[in-house]
Amino acid sequence: MYSRIFWILVFVLCTDALEIDGDGVCVNPGTRPGDEDHLMCCPQYIWDDEADVCVPDCEHGCVNGICIKPNQCVCAPPMILHNSSTPNTCKLPVCDQSCTNGNCTADNQCTCYKGHKPIDLHTCVPHCTNCSNGDCVSPNVCKCHKGYTKIDGQCKPQCKSDCRNGYCSEPDKCTCYHGYEPKGDKCEPVCEKSCQNGECIAPNTCECKLGYEPNNGHKEICIPKCSSGCSNGYCLEPEKCACNHGYELKDNVCQPVCKKSCQNGNCIAPNKCECKEGFEPKNGHNEICIPKCNSGCSNGYCTEPNKCTCKEGYEPKNGNTETCIPKCSSDCKHGYCSEPGKCSCNDGYALKDGNCQPVCKKPCKNGFCVGPNTCECNKGYEPKNGHKETCIPKCSNDCTNGYCSEPNKCTCKEGYKLNGNKCEPVCKEPCHNGNCVAPNTCKCLKGFEKSKEICLPKCDLCNNGVCIAPNECECSKGYTHTDKGCVPICEKSCVNGYCSGPNECSCNSGFTQDALDSFVCNNNCGPDMDLINGTCVSSLPSSPEMSSRNTTTTGIASIQLGWMVGGAVLLLLVVLVLVVISRLYARKSPQKTPDDGTTQSHLGPYGSVAYTVPNTLFRKDIVEEEEETNETLLEGTSAV
Repeated sequence: MYSRIFWILVFVLCTDALEIDGDGVCVNPGTRPGDEDHLMCCPQYIWDDEADVCVPDCEHGCVNGICIKPNQCVCAPPMILHNSSTPNTCKLPVCDQSCTNGNCTADNQCTCYKGHKPIDLHTCVPHCTNCSNGDCVSPNVCKCHKGYTKIDGQCKPQCKSDCRNGYCSEPDKCTCYHGYEPKGDKCEPVCEKSCQNGECIAPNTCECKLGYEPNNGHKEICIPKCSSGCSNGYCLEPEKCACNHGYELKDNVCQPVCKKSCQNGNCIAPNKCECKEGFEPKNGHNEICIPKCNSGCSNGYCTEPNKCTCKEGYEPKNGNTETCIPKCSSDCKHGYCSEPGKCSCNDGYALKDGNCQPVCKKPCKNGFCVGPNTCECNKGYEPKNGHKETCIPKCSNDCTNGYCSEPNKCTCKEGYKLNGNKCEPVCKEPCHNGNCVAPNTCKCLKGFEKSKEICLPKCDLCNNGVCIAPNECECSKGYTHTDKGCVPICEKSCVNGYCSGPNECSCNSGFTQDALDSFVCNNNCGPDMDLINGTCVSSLPSSPEMSSRNTTTTGIASIQLGWMVGGAVLLLLVVLVLVVISRLYARKSPQKTPDDGTTQSHLGPYGSVAYTVPNTLFRKDIVEEEEETNETLLEGTSAV
């Protein structure tokens, strides 16, 4: 029932406050005082019965098109506007000649299809990017001429032969490259100089026959080749040498001849000896060669090339027979044997008990000297800050909040105590709902917060209650817990007010508490006044001379009522009574009867407005409206 009453009320109020304002709609004011204003279509606009709106008017019509503005016609493609013989007429464009490979898009104007280009006003032909030696038969499709074939997208001439050393310049015609000449159906290389003992294989390039080679890089002259090279002679014919004077042929090699034999040497030239490797001439005489030692064979004698025989008290160095060093009974570790049977120590070492011992300038604390100024820590110790001369005890744990006093033994700082292998903080007072994180310092657990050094549970919403555990609130007496915290409880509902405390009501704005019932709030308006949206409004009908001002007030109240309609059913019922009384009052006044079926006058409680609208807007007759109004009045009265 409330829904039906609501929509009746909205229709009545909105009808009284209607103001039509849009494209093509104009207001026609009355010419004499008291005449009604009419809404009608503006000049150059006409009424569209199907759409129920004012639409623009084109004076000469808009055949096959759409009138979008007064006297402005737009055609749908491909049609174009013709204004010559028949104004505002959309027709297809006309071309005197048909468009080849194109469309007629304007009078005597052709537009080519995609992939075509125009050659005159009415003819379009296919377009190809590259089609030399061929015909373009469709967009980017080239058909080669006879004797040509497509290679890499281009039409190139075709020859029956492979045109070696040339290229196919025309169908079945080869053109030789530079340096070649045609012989029959082939291109042969040309050598300006004849190839002696060879064959022309490329322009001015000879290839020697087997057993011959170019003479000093000159490829046109080929000479016999001997694989041995014919040193000290010349190649007479392939693989056959002839020797120079003072040489003789042995195993097809020209070797020098020495009249005297070369002891420990070789004859390298006629009557000239050269000592073998590891030997040298004795006293400048090349005929006699003696062994040579590169090291000079100190402390020994050179008996073979780079091999010394050491003197007594000396021995080869590291098995090297070229060097003899003094020999000592001990190995002289960290030193060297300076004389037979005598050791000398290296720098940083000193001779002690017949051995070279390392020397450390600073004593090794908790360690021992293993090299010059290099300490090695005892077991359970490690270098301090990388300085090896000082070793400190080492603990497997990091001794946080303490220090390593002995190997694997931690000593805690003040305020900490050793628990197993860790130094843990000590708190004099126990940490309830928290952990001891530093000496005499507690950190609350999750869900607790510190208050005067005590960890108490924390709740997001616990007003009017006590937080007994994290996010667990116990409300005070007379309150109950909701998602907004602890709210008060009232045994009865607060009329025109809200529950502000246990069994305690507070009135809404514009209301005061009843003297006899604290759960009831009455409005502050006097008699013949109603409280609407916090404002006192007279419930009596307005006078005719105040109709204009009351109409404005009613419009404002209607807007405010629209904002509050969802939550104020009681307020709607009060306003409904006022509207129904106003309707009954209005019907006692004379009404104008429409004379053309297009205009209806409606006299509201605060004045009258005439609307020029289609006669299809109002479908109910006056009798039905009166019966429905009386029925609504009875229902509203019973509801109140």
